[in-house]
Amino acid sequence: MRSGCWLYIQSATRRLRRAACSMWHSVGCETRLDADGNVPHLRAWKQRQDLLIIREFEAGDEQPVRNIFRQGILERAPNAAIRALRHQPRVLLLYGLITVGCLALTGSTLLTLCVPCILLGLRYHYSQHAILNYVRTILDTDLADIPKHYMKSPGCCFWVAVLDITVVGMVAVRDLNDGSAELCRMSVDPRFRGRGIAKALGHRVIEFAVAHGFSAIVLSTTAVKRNAHHLYRSLGFVEENSDSRSTCALNSSGLQRMFFQLRHYHYRLQLTEE
Repeated sequence: MRSGCWLYIQSATRRLRRAACSMWHSVGCETRLDADGNVPHLRAWKQRQDLLIIREFEAGDEQPVRNIFRQGILERAPNAAIRALRHQPRVLLLYGLITVGCLALTGSTLLTLCVPCILLGLRYHYSQHAILNYVRTILDTDLADIPKHYMKSPGCCFWVAVLDITVVGMVAVRDLNDGSAELCRMSVDPRFRGRGIAKALGHRVIEFAVAHGFSAIVLSTTAVKRNAHHLYRSLGFVEENSDSRSTCALNSSGLQRMFFQLRHYHYRLQLTEE
């Protein structure tokens, strides 16, 4: 009887430890306690959250802003190459016909099995090429002189999110001269995602738009990840389905059109009654 009780206590203790570890790891903390029985990493994490500041762009922010933008865009290449296929049934049908045609012409099963891999490899290559060109274009235009493009017009602004002393996110807004503002250049350092930073940046844009009398905020994105779309909807944006379309990011050749297409999503947040 005594042995059975002891085994039950040990089992319950192990379950409690596993539950505690799962809870601490979910917030990025370790389970080691200090001398008072507290969790120092959890307390420090909460304090860091309180130190998040959204401020306007300042001299000296150029390099971290450029780095965050570059990282955020370049990570889209695999998504644009692979995940985007689910929104491109015609392209999938074309790839299927190519694969079947290879089998019919060559009769080689091995070669036919290689065709999908070759097609996906070409998609990744052209995706990477197109996205790199886009990054260079943006870095050489508005992000090359942020004060000129965003800080000198009353309907435009550029903010950075600062955690402690580190720039960890960015967002901009610009006047479209039709009564609406465009939210753009939103990106968060991958190391600091999942902490509500993007949502805080979005709220800052909304506050700015309301204060400046804009009737609506619009945004366009080619993001494939669901988290990005969930963020926009949680801020109150509504997807304008009629404007969502599959377009080609490269216009120079049919080969590039075949291997790289982007689906553009358009969102709108109405601030005043139309």
